[in-house]
Amino acid sequence: MNIVREVQDDGSPVPIFEFTANTPAKRNLLPLAKNALSKLRTTRHPDALKFLDGAETDTGVHIMTERVRPLCTALEEASSKNAQELEDWILWGLHRISIALAFINESCASTHGNVWTDSAFLSPSGEWELGGFEVLSNPKDDAAVLYTPADPPSSGWPVVEDYMRKHDDRMIKDFADDIDTLLVFAGLFSGVLTAFVAQSYQSLLPDTAQLSVNLLEKISTQLDSGTDLQRPTTTNVPASSVEPFIAPVSAVTINTLWFLSLVFSLAAALFGILAKQWLREYLQWDSVLAPPRENVLLALYSSSAEWLCSYGHFTT
Repeated sequence: MNIVREVQDDGSPVPIFEFTANTPAKRNLLPLAKNALSKLRTTRHPDALKFLDGAETDTGVHIMTERVRPLCTALEEASSKNAQELEDWILWGLHRISIALAFINESCASTHGNVWTDSAFLSPSGEWELGGFEVLSNPKDDAAVLYTPADPPSSGWPVVEDYMRKHDDRMIKDFADDIDTLLVFAGLFSGVLTAFVAQSYQSLLPDTAQLSVNLLEKISTQLDSGTDLQRPTTTNVPASSVEPFIAPVSAVTINTLWFLSLVFSLAAALFGILAKQWLREYLQWDSVLAPPRENVLLALYSSSAEWLCSYGHFTT
């Protein structure tokens, strides 16, 4: 971008950075000029070029900043200084530029990508300031001009790691879907089975209505025989004419099957939950902090030694 000197209302000169896309080649660079304007607006730091105002059109960009001059010009003028003074001045300036770069890299999580003499400027007080934000980009920004999708590796450990990761994700997803289906079925089956058990369990208990009838028959028999109900006697009246209740064999068998089915259904749900936790732990070999080679070797070792399965399929 070209610097055009302008004058403010108070008479102090300020630089205007101008870019005009008047040729096909320059039109291709217009996004970089617009990126510089956008980043200068939002990036504020004592060691960065201070933005004052700006405007953009379909064919050009204009940026007004604080009063500075290009560093390359200042370096030419400083060549008359003695060697030690020039070295100290350059070291101090590089120190200030490094502070600005650290702010961009850490606080802004971005990359400058254009550090050279033409991207540094000198303020009237002699401070070095960083500019040249044409390609400054954040990797997470969809409109980043510096980052382009990298071609995937075609060989080596990264390819093996990527294949193993996709294979495991696909395999674990299939197993997880099957287990989810089993859990849904076990839950529905257990709910329906509980309703049947609640009704069938009544057949294992004595019939209270029939018991009441038997007791009334006993009382009626005693009355017919003239037995005084208010006074105990030693007549030959049976101590109890009510037979002890014995559940039918068919009722016992049916209820046993119902309860076994309920236990097996709940056990299947429990094993399904444990299996999902097992699948989740199986995928822990893929660490983002480890290099591909270590991830691959860890996956192979874990499959055979810890999970007791050969890689590529589960053993029974």
